[in-house]
Amino acid sequence: MSALQNSSQRRVIASSTPLRRAPGDEAPLDSQLLFGEIFSVHSEAYGWAQGEAALDHYKGYTPVSALGPIGPLPTHTIGVPRTFVYRDADIKSPPLMWLNMNSNIAVTAQMDGFSRIEELGWVYTAHIIPVGAHAEDFVRVAEEFLGAPYLWGGKDSLGMDCSGLLQTAMQRAGLICPRDSHQQAELGEAAPTG
Repeated sequence: MSALQNSSQRRVIASSTPLRRAPGDEAPLDSQLLFGEIFSVHSEAYGWAQGEAALDHYKGYTPVSALGPIGPLPTHTIGVPRTFVYRDADIKSPPLMWLNMNSNIAVTAQMDGFSRIEELGWVYTAHIIPVGAHAEDFVRVAEEFLGAPYLWGGKDSLGMDCSGLLQTAMQRAGLICPRDSHQQAELGEAAPTG
Protein backbone atom coordinates (compact mmCIF):
# COMPACT_ATOMS: atom_id res chain seq x y z
CA MET A 1 0.00 0.00 0.00
CA SER A 2 2.58 2.51 -0.97
CA ALA A 3 1.40 5.98 -1.84
CA LEU A 4 2.82 7.84 -4.79
CA GLN A 5 4.68 10.97 -3.80
CA ASN A 6 4.08 12.82 -7.09
CA SER A 7 1.32 12.90 -9.67
CA SER A 8 1.66 10.17 -12.25
CA GLN A 9 -0.24 10.04 -15.52
CA ARG A 10 -1.82 6.72 -16.41
CA ARG A 11 -4.09 5.51 -19.18
CA VAL A 12 -7.36 3.65 -18.72
CA ILE A 13 -6.94 0.08 -20.00
CA ALA A 14 -10.46 -1.19 -19.19
CA SER A 15 -13.53 -0.71 -21.40
CA SER A 16 -14.70 1.76 -18.78
CA THR A 17 -13.96 2.23 -15.12
CA PRO A 18 -15.87 3.97 -12.34
CA LEU A 19 -14.78 7.32 -10.98
CA ARG A 20 -16.11 7.21 -7.43
CA ARG A 21 -16.50 9.81 -4.70
CA ALA A 22 -14.47 7.70 -2.28
CA PRO A 23 -12.38 4.52 -2.56
CA GLY A 24 -14.50 1.37 -2.57
CA ASP A 25 -17.18 -0.27 -4.69
CA GLU A 26 -19.91 0.95 -2.33
CA ALA A 27 -19.02 4.64 -2.85
CA PRO A 28 -21.28 6.73 -5.11
CA LEU A 29 -20.47 6.73 -8.84
CA ASP A 30 -19.72 10.29 -9.96
CA SER A 31 -18.51 9.55 -13.50
CA GLN A 32 -16.75 6.99 -15.66
CA LEU A 33 -13.43 6.93 -17.48
CA LEU A 34 -13.19 5.24 -20.88
CA PHE A 35 -10.44 3.19 -22.49
CA GLY A 36 -7.54 5.41 -23.49
CA GLU A 37 -8.44 8.34 -21.23
CA ILE A 38 -5.61 9.88 -19.26
CA PHE A 39 -5.90 9.96 -15.47
CA SER A 40 -3.45 11.85 -13.26
CA VAL A 41 -2.89 9.73 -10.17
CA HIS A 42 -2.20 11.73 -7.01
CA SER A 43 -2.13 8.79 -4.59
CA GLU A 44 -2.79 5.05 -4.35
CA ALA A 45 -3.99 2.95 -1.44
CA TYR A 46 -5.74 -0.41 -1.03
CA GLY A 47 -6.15 -0.93 -4.78
CA TRP A 48 -7.65 2.51 -5.49
CA ALA A 49 -6.07 5.46 -7.26
CA GLN A 50 -7.14 8.98 -6.32
CA GLY A 51 -6.70 11.59 -9.03
CA GLU A 52 -8.10 13.70 -11.83
CA ALA A 53 -9.35 12.99 -15.36
CA ALA A 54 -7.45 14.91 -18.04
CA LEU A 55 -10.57 15.26 -20.23
CA ASP A 56 -12.78 17.24 -17.87
CA HIS A 57 -10.71 17.59 -14.66
CA TYR A 58 -13.21 15.44 -12.78
CA LYS A 59 -11.69 14.16 -9.54
CA GLY A 60 -12.29 10.89 -7.76
CA TYR A 61 -11.17 7.33 -7.14
CA THR A 62 -10.82 4.50 -9.64
CA PRO A 63 -9.44 0.95 -9.33
CA VAL A 64 -5.68 0.79 -9.89
CA SER A 65 -6.26 -2.39 -11.93
CA ALA A 66 -8.06 -0.32 -14.61
CA LEU A 67 -5.00 1.88 -15.19
CA GLY A 68 -1.83 1.22 -17.14
CA PRO A 69 1.11 3.08 -18.63
CA ILE A 70 0.45 5.97 -21.03
CA GLY A 71 1.39 3.94 -24.12
CA PRO A 72 1.45 5.22 -27.70
CA LEU A 73 -0.36 8.37 -28.80
CA PRO A 74 -3.88 7.63 -30.05
CA THR A 75 -4.39 7.60 -33.81
CA HIS A 76 -8.12 6.87 -33.79
CA THR A 77 -11.19 6.95 -31.60
CA ILE A 78 -14.25 4.72 -31.46
CA GLY A 79 -17.02 6.40 -33.47
CA VAL A 80 -19.97 4.13 -32.62
CA PRO A 81 -21.71 3.58 -29.26
CA ARG A 82 -19.94 0.24 -28.69
CA THR A 83 -17.72 -2.19 -30.60
CA PHE A 84 -15.95 -5.45 -29.83
CA VAL A 85 -12.21 -6.03 -29.74
CA TYR A 86 -11.57 -9.44 -31.32
CA ARG A 87 -8.59 -11.72 -30.79
CA ASP A 88 -8.13 -12.03 -34.57
CA ALA A 89 -9.16 -9.96 -37.61
CA ASP A 90 -12.32 -12.06 -37.93
CA ILE A 91 -15.81 -11.56 -36.48
CA LYS A 92 -15.90 -15.29 -35.68
CA SER A 93 -12.94 -15.02 -33.32
CA PRO A 94 -13.68 -14.58 -29.62
CA PRO A 95 -14.28 -11.01 -28.48
CA LEU A 96 -11.80 -10.00 -25.78
CA MET A 97 -13.58 -6.86 -24.59
CA TRP A 98 -15.66 -4.00 -25.94
CA LEU A 99 -14.86 -0.33 -26.38
CA ASN A 100 -17.20 2.63 -26.08
CA MET A 101 -17.64 5.75 -28.18
CA ASN A 102 -14.79 8.23 -27.68
CA SER A 103 -12.35 5.56 -26.49
CA ASN A 104 -8.88 6.54 -27.72
CA ILE A 105 -6.87 3.85 -29.50
CA ALA A 106 -3.57 3.51 -31.36
CA VAL A 107 -3.96 1.57 -34.61
CA THR A 108 -0.83 -0.34 -35.57
CA ALA A 109 -2.04 -2.34 -38.60
CA GLN A 110 -5.04 -2.86 -40.88
CA MET A 111 -6.20 -6.05 -42.58
CA ASP A 112 -9.42 -7.32 -44.17
CA GLY A 113 -11.62 -4.52 -42.82
CA PHE A 114 -10.13 -4.70 -39.31
CA SER A 115 -7.68 -2.48 -37.46
CA ARG A 116 -5.20 -3.75 -34.89
CA ILE A 117 -5.12 -1.86 -31.60
CA GLU A 118 -1.62 -1.98 -30.13
CA GLU A 119 -1.22 -5.47 -28.65
CA LEU A 120 -4.85 -5.66 -27.58
CA GLY A 121 -6.67 -7.11 -30.58
CA TRP A 122 -8.68 -6.13 -33.65
CA VAL A 123 -11.68 -3.82 -34.15
CA TYR A 124 -13.92 -3.42 -37.16
CA THR A 125 -12.38 -0.52 -39.13
CA ALA A 126 -15.80 0.95 -39.97
CA HIS A 127 -16.27 1.61 -36.23
CA ILE A 128 -13.24 3.87 -35.82
CA ILE A 129 -12.42 7.40 -36.94
CA PRO A 130 -9.08 9.20 -37.13
CA VAL A 131 -8.21 11.51 -34.25
CA GLY A 132 -9.44 14.98 -35.23
CA ALA A 133 -12.39 13.76 -37.33
CA HIS A 134 -15.71 14.70 -35.78
CA ALA A 135 -19.43 14.16 -36.21
CA GLU A 136 -21.29 17.10 -37.73
CA ASP A 137 -24.24 17.13 -35.33
CA PHE A 138 -24.02 16.23 -31.65
CA VAL A 139 -27.81 15.79 -31.50
CA ARG A 140 -27.62 12.95 -34.02
CA VAL A 141 -24.82 11.40 -31.98
CA ALA A 142 -27.01 11.56 -28.86
CA GLU A 143 -29.81 9.81 -30.79
CA GLU A 144 -27.50 6.80 -31.26
CA PHE A 145 -27.94 6.17 -27.53
CA LEU A 146 -31.75 5.98 -27.59
CA GLY A 147 -32.69 3.06 -25.37
CA ALA A 148 -29.51 3.15 -23.30
CA PRO A 149 -30.41 2.69 -19.63
CA TYR A 150 -30.06 5.54 -17.16
CA LEU A 151 -27.12 5.22 -14.78
CA TRP A 152 -26.20 8.01 -12.37
CA GLY A 153 -22.60 8.94 -13.19
CA GLY A 154 -22.58 6.79 -16.33
CA LYS A 155 -21.16 7.85 -19.67
CA ASP A 156 -20.77 4.61 -21.59
CA SER A 157 -23.16 2.68 -23.81
CA LEU A 158 -24.28 0.39 -20.98
CA GLY A 159 -25.64 3.27 -18.90
CA MET A 160 -25.57 7.06 -18.99
CA ASP A 161 -26.87 9.99 -17.06
CA CYS A 162 -28.11 13.19 -18.72
CA SER A 163 -24.85 15.11 -18.48
CA GLY A 164 -22.81 12.05 -19.49
CA LEU A 165 -24.92 11.75 -22.65
CA LEU A 166 -24.40 15.40 -23.54
CA GLN A 167 -20.66 15.27 -22.83
CA THR A 168 -20.27 12.10 -24.93
CA ALA A 169 -22.24 13.49 -27.88
CA MET A 170 -20.49 16.86 -27.84
CA GLN A 171 -17.05 15.25 -27.51
CA ARG A 172 -17.80 13.07 -30.56
CA ALA A 173 -18.65 16.31 -32.41
CA GLY A 174 -15.34 17.86 -31.35
CA LEU A 175 -16.85 20.25 -28.81
CA ILE A 176 -15.55 20.80 -25.30
CA CYS A 177 -18.18 20.03 -22.70
CA PRO A 178 -17.92 19.87 -18.91
CA ARG A 179 -19.20 16.80 -17.07
CA ASP A 180 -21.93 18.27 -14.82
CA SER A 181 -25.28 19.67 -15.95
CA HIS A 182 -24.95 22.87 -13.91
CA GLN A 183 -21.73 23.59 -15.84
CA GLN A 184 -23.30 22.53 -19.13
CA ALA A 185 -26.12 25.04 -18.58
CA GLU A 186 -23.54 27.78 -19.21
CA LEU A 187 -22.79 26.50 -22.73
CA GLY A 188 -24.22 28.09 -25.84
CA GLU A 189 -26.40 31.14 -26.19
CA ALA A 190 -29.98 31.86 -25.21
CA ALA A 191 -32.47 31.21 -27.99
CA PRO A 192 -34.59 34.16 -29.08
CA THR A 193 -38.11 34.20 -27.67
CA GLY A 194 -41.32 34.90 -29.45
